[in-house]
Amino acid sequence: MDVLRESAHTLMGFNATSDSNGRLTRYPGKKEIPCPTANDRTAVLLVVGQSNAANYANHMSTTAFADRVINYHDGRCYEAASPLLGAMGLQGEGWTPLGNMLVASGLYDRVVLIPVAVGATALRRWTKGSDLNRVLIQEIKRSQTLYHITHVLWHQGEADLIEMTSSPAYRKMFLDMTHSLREAGLTAPIYVAVTTQCEPNKSASSDNPVAAAQMSLPDVDQNILAGPNTDGAILESDRYDGCHFRKSGTMKFAAAWFEAIRPSRGGTAMLTQGE
Repeated sequence: MDVLRESAHTLMGFNATSDSNGRLTRYPGKKEIPCPTANDRTAVLLVVGQSNAANYANHMSTTAFADRVINYHDGRCYEAASPLLGAMGLQGEGWTPLGNMLVASGLYDRVVLIPVAVGATALRRWTKGSDLNRVLIQEIKRSQTLYHITHVLWHQGEADLIEMTSSPAYRKMFLDMTHSLREAGLTAPIYVAVTTQCEPNKSASSDNPVAAAQMSLPDVDQNILAGPNTDGAILESDRYDGCHFRKSGTMKFAAAWFEAIRPSRGGTAMLTQGE
């Protein structure tokens, strides 16, 4: 992974703004809508991680369902479309296609996306007391005024493989972060993806220490569940630069997350217009 390239997205030439962590706060053409009332058929997804959880895919997506797949940010709601507010970057992402799949399948009537994703971030920045942990807790508390988060989707690990974080250290930091989120009132299941492959990690073995830690984390008693293995699902040919996703990778990412989080009784993913 070229860390400098990943963390240095410029907003020059765009009528767009970002916060001190690089998270997008304004982007031209966003359609604000009234925040809908949630019910038991509303999925509220807190999506967290580094660049592949943010706006770094080279395929831009829009919702196929107008006010039914929503980007919630800073107390306001917008029709979901790349790039999502709350995540770093100015390109595409896989969460809007995931929202489309969840609605098209009939599993949910609405999907609310709450992105907190910052490129090139190691797990240590998300642990209790660290800068992005404070941001994450702030987002949880802010969203609680309108929504009860139903799923946390964690997609991070590439930076830790670069830093050669050990399995015990990654596991300890993740559980520390989880504890801080529970203290903030979060009760939703936390889904952990296996994700470590990114230049210069693209040739790393699948049993590397970070992936091993991610695979060891699911624990029903702590409401930590297995997310997708995107190291295995998304090939080098699905990545435009050895790391970030082209269209095929974006669609595989969304489909893998769909399969990971849908109930066993769930329907079949459907790709729709506006992928």
